[in-house]
Amino acid sequence: MSKWFRMMLFVLAGMAVLFGTQGAKAQIPNPGFEDWSGGEPVDWFTDNVAPAFVFVSQSTAAHSGSSAAQGSVLSLSGFATSPFLLAGADGSGFPINSQVEALHGFYTFAPAGGDIFSVSVVLFKNGAGVGTGGAQLGASSTYKEFVANITHLTSDVPDTAFIEILVLGTGGTVHVGSTFTVDDLAWGAGANDVKQSDIRVPTEFRLEQNYPNPFNPTTVITYQLPTANRVTLRIYDLLGKEVATLVDEEKPAGSYTVGFDATRLTSGMYFYRLTAGSQVQTRTMLLVR
Repeated sequence: MSKWFRMMLFVLAGMAVLFGTQGAKAQIPNPGFEDWSGGEPVDWFTDNVAPAFVFVSQSTAAHSGSSAAQGSVLSLSGFATSPFLLAGADGSGFPINSQVEALHGFYTFAPAGGDIFSVSVVLFKNGAGVGTGGAQLGASSTYKEFVANITHLTSDVPDTAFIEILVLGTGGTVHVGSTFTVDDLAWGAGANDVKQSDIRVPTEFRLEQNYPNPFNPTTVITYQLPTANRVTLRIYDLLGKEVATLVDEEKPAGSYTVGFDATRLTSGMYFYRLTAGSQVQTRTMLLVR
């Protein structure tokens, strides 16, 4: 084998590694929602209870390609219930190997009662949250691009990405009739020029139920702040002992998502408490090994 030929093989091998790595970075599952099976988007988890309640369905009103995902708030046993899309066949996320800057995508949204279209991203490394971001958006009758900037909490390169798409309600309740379509998700550059008129500031202080729940060993907590404040988010066991502090800092108004890793904790019920000034909300979570 000639020296020149060996050099060419080395270069080609290097290019294969390079492009293989770049491809792995971009592997959001079924990002254009082109693939469906049994009424479900392939490699995404929804809250559909077919055939009675189909919250997420395939739409031909696509931004590109032949289909998109459509979500609608429906009444379930008399309660308005949000559709949700969770990345990964079981909703537990998908592999990633890069500190991505932002999640891009295209959406339409027809809200009822002041509802908000929400996209959240949480990045994990060995089960611990290392990055988070999101976008909360208002009405758009035609496809509009969103950018969910991601804040990296550590220097670790994540190994798992979690994406959640749903409708959030102002006043604590979503409204039947709110409908979105979403299409063409992709990792991309962060943006510092997101139009403030597109962003919906929450109108109430609210702590959401963690998801998944029960969980093992990681879960995600979302909360909303209508005004800037000093915020703490702490986890307690049943005896009232603090076992983790997830947030302890000044935060501007907005919606936030935080990952919690309970690897070192034992199975059982835990409380998580959000405090902002004089406002306090507490919820429970169940860790099951």
